[in-house]
Amino acid sequence: MASEQPGFWARVQRASVERLHIRLESLLVLVALSAAMALLSPFFLSLSNFLNILLATSTIGVLAIAATFVIGSGGLDLSLGSVMGLAGVAGAFVAVNLGWPSVFALIACILAGGLAGYINGQFVTRAFVPAFIVTLGMLGLARGLALVISQGRAIYGLPSAIVYIGQGRPFGIPMPVIILVLTAIVAHCVLGYTRFGRHTLALGDSEGAARAAPSLSPS
Repeated sequence: MASEQPGFWARVQRASVERLHIRLESLLVLVALSAAMALLSPFFLSLSNFLNILLATSTIGVLAIAATFVIGSGGLDLSLGSVMGLAGVAGAFVAVNLGWPSVFALIACILAGGLAGYINGQFVTRAFVPAFIVTLGMLGLARGLALVISQGRAIYGLPSAIVYIGQGRPFGIPMPVIILVLTAIVAHCVLGYTRFGRHTLALGDSEGAARAAPSLSPS
């Protein structure tokens, strides 16, 4: 047993060094690209351009953060984009077509996305259907429901409160950027400092080991 311990810790140290190398390589690539763009355009390093880049990628960024939990647990979700569209259409329908207050529209968005995720999870974890098949089916289902609800047309006349979430600029910072940053902070804290986060990442490494570990197995 004692002879196995040094080998185990050596593997852990090698894995840590490899992860550090990957992070440093990614950082160096980012710095090199930024330096090249700064040389090509004097406006690249401006605050307004930085905020515009974040604004353009904020929606994809939030989806990527959500996908981190799925991929980190060893899963796959092809339906994220379509479910996002369905949630948006559901909220717009409640706010415009039904004329309900904005808070109910936001609740409708959350319920639509949550229900789609719940259905995906039940089929994958309970019925043991491959995640690729389940989420591919949900992709088509969510997209079809969004088209049926909206009747294939854009929904106009959203309340000012909802418009502000997408277009507002408190202190000059776009609201989608603020949402992206807050989502990233919350996701980092959940994955790094909670039992749920540790269990999620452990499932991605080895589902059997994660279920057998006393500190990670569900109570």
